[in-house]
Amino acid sequence: MKLSTRSEYAFLALLDLARAERRGMVTLGTLARRHRLSRKYLARIMRRLEDEGLVRAKRGASGGYVLGRPAGQISMAEVVRALDGPIASVRAASTYFYKPSAIEREPALVGFFREIRDMVACKMERTTLRDMLRRERPFSERTGTK
Repeated sequence: MKLSTRSEYAFLALLDLARAERRGMVTLGTLARRHRLSRKYLARIMRRLEDEGLVRAKRGASGGYVLGRPAGQISMAEVVRALDGPIASVRAASTYFYKPSAIEREPALVGFFREIRDMVACKMERTTLRDMLRRERPFSERTGTK
C-alpha cells in the first residue's frame, strides 16, 4: 500500500493534535514548522480534514486546530479515505490509485492481493490515533529489552 503525501502529512498533523488533545489548539504555523511542511499545502489538507469532521478549526489570533473527535475514535483508515479515497490495490477492488498490471489476468493472484488489502484495511480500521500514541513509548519499554 502506498500513501499519498496528503495522507502522510495528515497523519503527522493529526498525531500532533492528538498529543495536544488536553492542551488545546495547535496553530497551522506550529504544525508546518514542526514537520518542515509547506504551510499552504498543509492548509489545504487541514481544510479537507475539517470538511470530513476529523479536525475542528478556530480562526483568529487565538485560533488553531483540535481533533474533531477524541483520538480513540479516529481510525487510521478514516484518515486515508478522507484524503485518498478507498483503500485498494487492484482495479477490481477500486478505481482509485489503479495502475494496470499483468497480475489481473491471474485470478489466484488477484484473490491473494485482495486478501492482503483486506488485512491492511482491517488493521487500519482497528487502529486509532490513540493507539498510535501508545506506540511512541520507547522500544525497550514495549519489549522489555535494553
